[in-house]
Amino acid sequence: MGAARLLSWKKIFFEFLASFVIILLFTLIDWLVHQAHWSLSVPPGYFSNKIIFGTIYFFISILIFEKLNYLHKTLVATTITVFLLQIRYIVTGYSLLFHSVIFPAHFIILFLISWGLLKLKIKTSIKYKFKDLRKDFQNHIEKHHSS
Repeated sequence: MGAARLLSWKKIFFEFLASFVIILLFTLIDWLVHQAHWSLSVPPGYFSNKIIFGTIYFFISILIFEKLNYLHKTLVATTITVFLLQIRYIVTGYSLLFHSVIFPAHFIILFLISWGLLKLKIKTSIKYKFKDLRKDFQNHIEKHHSS
């Protein structure tokens, strides 16, 4: 039980770390978009809030929808994260132009980053699982040959 619990905490930690990295990359690209035109300028706290709340929203979405395949998980986590961030911007009072440009841009940017990184994470995970499977098979063969 202890080892299984440790693995689940380890998995949760890596999911959080992956969410944080995804949101950091998203925020970096978003920062570049906001620099493109004066009408898209934002106050200084915008990006730090995006990192904090975006990471939380994305992480919780990934955990809740863990059983989905990576494409669906990415679509759901991206939709939830962008939607919740957008609600914050609506409450703050950004212009209609801001919402019409930023909402689709946020969705596309976050989806592409998260899809790519989650896909990479899955390939890496499969590679390590295959290594473990191969090691178990070799141990099994060695055990039977030594008997």
